[in-house]
Amino acid sequence: MATITNPSTADVFAMAMAMEQTGCDFYQALSVRADGRQVREFCEEAAAEEARHLQVLRGLRQKLAPEPSTDSPEAAEALHGLA
Repeated sequence: MATITNPSTADVFAMAMAMEQTGCDFYQALSVRADGRQVREFCEEAAAEEARHLQVLRGLRQKLAPEPSTDSPEAAEALHGLA
C-alpha cells in the first residue's frame, strides 16, 4: 500500500473500510473451503466481525466525513472497491 503524506478524514475512512471489506471477503471465501466445522465456524464469525467493523466505520464516516474525498489516488482506489 502506498504512503499518503496528508490524508483527509475521508481518506482514512475509505482506506479503513476497504481493509475491513477485504477481511470480510477473505474470511467468507475461506469458510467455504474449510475442511473442519471448527475452522468453518471461526471463519464465519471472523467474517461477521469484519462486517460489523465495516458498519461501525460507515456510521462514523457519516458523522465525521460525509463527503468522501478522492483527492489522492490511494483514496480513490480504496473508494472504488466500496462502490
